[in-house]
Amino acid sequence: MPENIVSKMNDFRGIINQAVSIKNQCEATIKECEGAICDIRHYLEFNYPVARSEKTKLCKMIHQYQIERRKAKNTLITIEPLTKYLEEHKNFINEIGKLTNEMNKLNGRLNGQRIYVPRILNELFKG
Repeated sequence: MPENIVSKMNDFRGIINQAVSIKNQCEATIKECEGAICDIRHYLEFNYPVARSEKTKLCKMIHQYQIERRKAKNTLITIEPLTKYLEEHKNFINEIGKLTNEMNKLNGRLNGQRIYVPRILNELFKG
């Protein structure tokens, strides 16, 4: 039973760390996509293509970047409540880490990692 609780705490800690990482990745993806779309728009402004195949290629590029940007934005919207809470409570991640480490240490002691130093009968514990 204690192992299950410790495992769930470790999973929870992983989810928190993963949410922060995902948020950063999504923000970087959105920035990259917006920059690419801006580049394409400026290319069209200065070098409007005559060939139909090039127009199609540019439209597909815009479409692909828009889809990628939308996926990243949807992910940000989904995890926003958690990431907003974590930003408002900056010590929460550290406190959960400390708590999880302490639980792991205590659970390890209970599962055979105990050490006893005899006080009087040292000969009982030799060899």
